[in-house]
Amino acid sequence: MSTTQLPDISTLSTVDAIAFYTRQVSEVFAIRPGTPGRTERLEALFEWKRALHERIERERTERGTGL
Repeated sequence: MSTTQLPDISTLSTVDAIAFYTRQVSEVFAIRPGTPGRTERLEALFEWKRALHERIERERTERGTGL
């Protein structure tokens, strides 16, 4: 499995970032466990998701729609 660089979140709209993350997770989970690079890719995606979540929460706070 080739590991590709994840895009800079700031270059994507929130909707595009969510769609990208969803597609990537689906693709990675389709890879057989134990395949070289799979675990690292999942870890990178989950870190990317944390950054996306922080961005979404910041946007909600700025709009006054935070939970």
